[in-house]
Amino acid sequence: MDLRYPAEIDAHLTYAALDAVRAVLTAGDLRIEGTLDMADSFGRVTFRTSNALPPREVVGAHVEYIFEGQRWAFTTWLISAENHRRWQLQRPRIVHALETQSIQAA
Repeated sequence: MDLRYPAEIDAHLTYAALDAVRAVLTAGDLRIEGTLDMADSFGRVTFRTSNALPPREVVGAHVEYIFEGQRWAFTTWLISAENHRRWQLQRPRIVHALETQSIQAA
């Protein structure tokens, strides 16, 4: 099941952000772990990381995360970077469900 409608994508990303899901952002040879922050009314999603990001020109990014036992992914564009720890990403047009995974509580 892929998510294709802006309101559906915003709701999904907002709930994932509220659950503070771990996400991996890949851009070229750069791979960064962090969390998603809530989507806003301007069609942006924030990716936060505790590690300082190297200053590079990044245009496109791929993000993967697990939410409610399902693995999800989207590709999007970088809008801006703040302090190399917060990236503003454009709301993805499609969020793909990759595969079902059973997540066991630790």
